[in-house]
Amino acid sequence: MIKQLQRIERLHGLIRLKATGNPKECARKLKISERQLYRLIDLMKELNAPVYYNIFVNSYCYEHEVEWTYGFKRFNIIHKHDKLKK
Repeated sequence: MIKQLQRIERLHGLIRLKATGNPKECARKLKISERQLYRLIDLMKELNAPVYYNIFVNSYCYEHEVEWTYGFKRFNIIHKHDKLKK
């Protein structure tokens, strides 16, 4: 699973730069097979990525700007004992 997330992150970066190349080139850049690339793109689409292949720029692109994040982020939470100090 971690490997898939890392691949999505790398592919997302290439897509944002419109630098994937055609599917064969993109797979080579990611060091995966074309079949794995298509599965990865399908997974991204399942996660609501608006990705498509643009023949005019010879790259995968997004229909609109998106952000990719994964992992945990810390939120500033006020604890009960912090409120009592005020």
